[in-house]
Amino acid sequence: MVAESYALDMFAKRGTELEETLPSHVNPERFKRNVINAFKENPKLVQCQGIDVFYEIMSVAALGLFIDKHLGEAYLITGFNRRQGTVEPQVRLGYRGLIKLAKQSGEITSLTVGSVREKDTVAFERGSDTFFKHSYDLFSDRGELKAYYALVKFSNGEIDFETMTIEETHKIRDRSDGWKAFDAGKIKSIPWATDEEEMGKKTVLRRLIKRLPQSPELSDAFAIDDREYSEISGPPEPRRSTIRERLDSRAVDPNKQLEGFTAAQETMGADIQALKEAGDNAHQ
Repeated sequence: MVAESYALDMFAKRGTELEETLPSHVNPERFKRNVINAFKENPKLVQCQGIDVFYEIMSVAALGLFIDKHLGEAYLITGFNRRQGTVEPQVRLGYRGLIKLAKQSGEITSLTVGSVREKDTVAFERGSDTFFKHSYDLFSDRGELKAYYALVKFSNGEIDFETMTIEETHKIRDRSDGWKAFDAGKIKSIPWATDEEEMGKKTVLRRLIKRLPQSPELSDAFAIDDREYSEISGPPEPRRSTIRERLDSRAVDPNKQLEGFTAAQETMGADIQALKEAGDNAHQ
């Protein structure tokens, strides 16, 4: 109940600003319910600074994604900042969220990702007759996981695809700060350890999406998602949302930002309007 009350208090104080940030195609009530459920599922969020939680949620709202572990578009979790000794919120994007954003360009009819196991059959070719085919026996053991792929079909009928073996995804995983800290025993859990298959799918999808039509939403999504693939040395720290960074760049007093949900009033209105216009333009 404490976590739910915390979320309801946030919406009571800043709910209007969140609703104004949401693209027009997103139902505000549904977004609110999903956020409240995220607090119930992760009570540690109440240990975070309120303004930090708010801006993380704002970054997802601006993208038009839902924070829902069942949908797999975005997740709101917590991480421990070793340098500050504090618990801080973190937004993580799922591969389904990246697919949703990529398809909003209007130039894509389908975008899928999949896993290949040792007994599956895969056939593909690049060139003038590009194709990709993945088949397997639904009723038999498919064997160990061996690779991932992402496949896109454009509105003009053309296709493109990307493939990565398990070893290739592990090379990327091993370079990330999060994995280095986990492997050294500094942190107890990361998505690469608990949800490796989903992370593998997202890794191959990221590689393909870089060749697809881009949008401001996709750029912001990659800025959020890059934390999981960071190669910067040193202990991993929670990523700060792009909205928070924009406010910081305008020299907002950092002490006021820590006061809670009433901070940053001078610049919030302009940011909300800019994000709303960008979101609505992308969905026209």
